[in-house]
Amino acid sequence: MLEQACVDIDGVLCLDPTAEQNDDGIAYQKFLSEAVPLLRITQKIGYLVTSRLEKYRAHTVDWLARTGIQYNHLIMLDLPSAEERRRLGAHGAFKADFYSKSNAILFIESEKEQARAIAQISGKPVFCVETQHMVQPETLSLAYLGQNVRTVSRKFQSLQRQHGFTGALEKVARKALQLRSR
Repeated sequence: MLEQACVDIDGVLCLDPTAEQNDDGIAYQKFLSEAVPLLRITQKIGYLVTSRLEKYRAHTVDWLARTGIQYNHLIMLDLPSAEERRRLGAHGAFKADFYSKSNAILFIESEKEQARAIAQISGKPVFCVETQHMVQPETLSLAYLGQNVRTVSRKFQSLQRQHGFTGALEKVARKALQLRSR
């Protein structure tokens, strides 16, 4: 399932930076190099989708390699500065835009408000680590359900019959990420 998912990095795979670390400079680069992992991921992730800036790609790739996190794609925000990212409020919209265009069937996001924004903009479900709940858009299109449900494995279809669509996604997200500290 993780290969069919979008996963946030900060707050999901590692601790979020503190306000002091999030200076868009030397302190942030140190954070990126020394980020404390939250999970031990043993499966390949389809899409890592982060609001980290593109200029920090090398730091991020290095940390992912050192922690053994495998992934197919690393999607980063291409803005000149963290100040510009904050000014635009681009976090949730950026992630939702990618998710809505991708073939991913789940987004795993750390923050409640971003999870809500991603679900609403993308029209797809988002598992929120902060609340441990699946966030659904107010209306989930039948086209989305029909297109993506056909692509999942027999095991997921069995879970869906037993627990419904939302329940199946919650069970898979919890199992796949083993949402507990090492």
